[in-house]
Amino acid sequence: MIDEELDGSASGTAASKDNELDFTKLDLDESNADAQIDDQMFMELVPKSVRPRVNKLKELHNKRDALLQEYLKERAELELKFSKLIKPLYEERRDIIAGLHDDTIADDTIADGKEKSGVVEDVSEEEEEDEDTDALFKADAKGVPAFWSVAISHIDVVAGMMSPEDVESLDYLTDITNEDFADGTGFELTYHFSDNPFFTNRTLTKRYEVPNLFTEDEPILQNVVGTTINWKPGMSLTHREVQQKQRKKSTGEIRTVTKTVKKESFYHFFDPPKLPDLNDVVDEAEVNEVENSFEQDYDVAQAFRSHIIPKAVLWFTGEAMVDGMLNEESQDEEVGGMMGGTPGSFTFAPPTNALFPPYEKNT
Repeated sequence: MIDEELDGSASGTAASKDNELDFTKLDLDESNADAQIDDQMFMELVPKSVRPRVNKLKELHNKRDALLQEYLKERAELELKFSKLIKPLYEERRDIIAGLHDDTIADDTIADGKEKSGVVEDVSEEEEEDEDTDALFKADAKGVPAFWSVAISHIDVVAGMMSPEDVESLDYLTDITNEDFADGTGFELTYHFSDNPFFTNRTLTKRYEVPNLFTEDEPILQNVVGTTINWKPGMSLTHREVQQKQRKKSTGEIRTVTKTVKKESFYHFFDPPKLPDLNDVVDEAEVNEVENSFEQDYDVAQAFRSHIIPKAVLWFTGEAMVDGMLNEESQDEEVGGMMGGTPGSFTFAPPTNALFPPYEKNT
């Protein structure tokens, strides 16, 4: 028996040496930080007496992986089941925001602080006038005006993208929906708009292909697909036209040229970052810039998928901005998609090609 062979000081010392891993046998280039030890090479360093134990551990690991695959399959089915149950609630939320239930919702459900649970306060005319002055919108407004524009302006990662010009256009946003793919390989966000003076699209979509969306590994982003916005003449919020005068050197003639200049806007979100062509020569700074662009883009997507859509009314009222609210997110960590996505899990590895190998973000 192995344990018996370890008895005694002399034999124990010899056995201990036999059980030590001798890394001097590895022919590795120490300057190469990415050097990898393959399985077979490493196992040659493990004493023969210990190898069966390591192999048994690997067997347990493989069994664990098999169980994890069953878990992922059942999780996907559970996600689908509850997303179907939750969808009608989101649809009713959409209708309430649009004002379709104004006449059917009882006064005592209106959270205006004046009438709740049958208790009615005596409000003077002067107080009512003050309320009208400070209100976000008129008392006779239909539904909940500007619901989504107010809600998303309360979450920093999205608000930081919005320009003052964007705000008016976002008032036409009637709903934001998310659909996780049934096979767990990604999700698609859809932004629904009413008829507006800015663009003709009734929906703007953003599709993320993430093969390991629900696994325990860091999400690997495979592809991102946005939407081309059909701006109405002169109404683009992402670019503006600038006229410049140029003098022709040969004749001295002055002419006016029009250039299109990019400006800050939330709507750039629908034009996802691009990987440089493999033939392009890029330096480390450019690589970092592209990686950061993908990280920020995915952060915004997860903010919508995991926070804004599931808890829209709490972002509208500002309750979700309270620090205490963030602690509640930990209760939802295992819940995804329509149920709340992966709260707080905003890091990911961006799309890869030969220029951008997979990496893990340092946190």
